[in-house]
Amino acid sequence: MAAKTPEGKLKERCRKLARDTLKLLWGNVEGKSFNGLPDTIVGKYPAGSGVIFLEAKREGKEPTEQQWKRIHEIRDAGGEADWYDNFERFCELIGYDPDL
Repeated sequence: MAAKTPEGKLKERCRKLARDTLKLLWGNVEGKSFNGLPDTIVGKYPAGSGVIFLEAKREGKEPTEQQWKRIHEIRDAGGEADWYDNFERFCELIGYDPDL
């Protein structure tokens, strides 16, 4: 089994919180037939509060130009889309306070 990248480890931690602990929707975008589409769709907290498309990045990195384009297209269409490079930012984006 290949070692996970730092980005992969971050996504795994976030997935465990969202799907396993908070029981929120977690879906990976597969196939990438739409270049730059954020890689995950996540339910917001509390459950039933909507969904957000999220792009995970290695800490200190930002989305590519194509990823920014797709994030803005989703927002322009009335959806929620953003990116994160750390666990705290992920929690903020889904509306969850890990300190409660």
